[in-house]
Amino acid sequence: MPKAHSVLNFKGGFKYTSDYTDLSDTETADALNVEYGPNGDITSRKGSIRILNEEMISTTGTTSRPITGHIYFKKLGGESATLHIAAAGNSLFDYRETSKTRIMSGLTDNSNTFWSFSQLQDPRSASDDIIFGTNGVDAPIAFNGSGTAIYVSAITSATQVPIGKHILSHQNRVYIANIVDTTEADSPVKVVRSEIGTDGAPNPHRFTESFFVGGSSPEGAIQGQMLLRDSIFYYLENAIYRFNPGVGDTSNLVKVKGNIGLLAPKSLVNVGNNHIFLSQRGVYSFDGTQVVHISEKVDELFSRDANRSQLKYAKATYDHERNLYTLYFPYGSSSRNNYGLSFDMRTLTWQPLITGRQVSFISNYLDSDSKKRVLYGDYYGYLYRDNEGLNDGLEGGENHVASGATINTLTVASASFDTSNDGLKGQRITIYDGKSKEEENIIISNTGTELTFERDFVNTPDNTSEFTIGGINKYWRSKD
Repeated sequence: MPKAHSVLNFKGGFKYTSDYTDLSDTETADALNVEYGPNGDITSRKGSIRILNEEMISTTGTTSRPITGHIYFKKLGGESATLHIAAAGNSLFDYRETSKTRIMSGLTDNSNTFWSFSQLQDPRSASDDIIFGTNGVDAPIAFNGSGTAIYVSAITSATQVPIGKHILSHQNRVYIANIVDTTEADSPVKVVRSEIGTDGAPNPHRFTESFFVGGSSPEGAIQGQMLLRDSIFYYLENAIYRFNPGVGDTSNLVKVKGNIGLLAPKSLVNVGNNHIFLSQRGVYSFDGTQVVHISEKVDELFSRDANRSQLKYAKATYDHERNLYTLYFPYGSSSRNNYGLSFDMRTLTWQPLITGRQVSFISNYLDSDSKKRVLYGDYYGYLYRDNEGLNDGLEGGENHVASGATINTLTVASASFDTSNDGLKGQRITIYDGKSKEEENIIISNTGTELTFERDFVNTPDNTSEFTIGGINKYWRSKD
């Protein structure tokens, strides 16, 4: 029998395999919701805390809607403000720690229509800044942090404002890519950018220049655009192009990679000196010149066990504090991003799987110390600060034994469940012992003693069913 390795020396990382003989020393294939540092120490992953217990929904109906966009808006000029701008249903919201305000409605309500935002100088005031946003369906919007949002086309002297899927600002220009234009066959590879005025001042609301990235070809549509140093890189479905902006010049476009591209637009993340993204063939890193396959040890998760038809909706972000690229994706038959993986930039290894969450959107925000932290949105209209507390979704988790149950309810006669604001709506429960063991469900409503769930249990629980609200299932096992 080989000598077991100490869990204080776990440096090998996570490998997704059922063959334990395929594991190297200190490597594991059997771990959930734990993390290890560069020194090999293992800790439980932290949980998350809901920012505000009031869901964001459409103006019509009361059905929960997923978060489809987010940007943290810290105003640099004008009236100072810090707020979350979030999209859910047919609306945009000014979402803060103690309140939410609908700033625009009447937008397209589609759970798979995601927003892209950019912060820039307000064309109406050189001393103020503004957010532009686009989702590829509705006309681009603008919001300066107060009142309601408007359409960019409503700004005085705006012209030719396009509908497109991706937006960024660079060197005083705004770039909108993958244009919606039924009269232009090549619009999915078209980029429209704003002008510099004759007075030398930027006009981010006037889109008078355009160029095409690749044209009609097997390379596919533009899936994303992102800065790396002073260049903009355009990711198609099967190619990568570099664009070096010049004053008035839109011709400096070079294809740098073929036969590799971007599958999930919201998986593309800038981690400092390179980009990381999910392609058709796994997760890759790109430094502006070379692409490197970094997911060999977890590729079977994506190629065999994920919901391939939904992988294009995977979401990722960069945890600046811990140097992690974290990707959430749909596992099994799920249409929701219910599994997560983190690539550790310090050790160049994968962390064990993250479970127990459903992540519709993921992003960053600045905390009170101006540190960039991770925030995610779920499928029920709520935002959460990540890496806080010991439970997912709420600060104090709860464990109970059911006193009664039906196919879609659990009753605890002695309980006093939170009913303030939205109560426990959107929170996850896991039955960890007794009847229906290992089943999970999502609360859609509750009283002080009864929980109602969004779907039926496979096996109806009973008074032996022990469950947790927000608890995290975590363990680590070595190959020995």
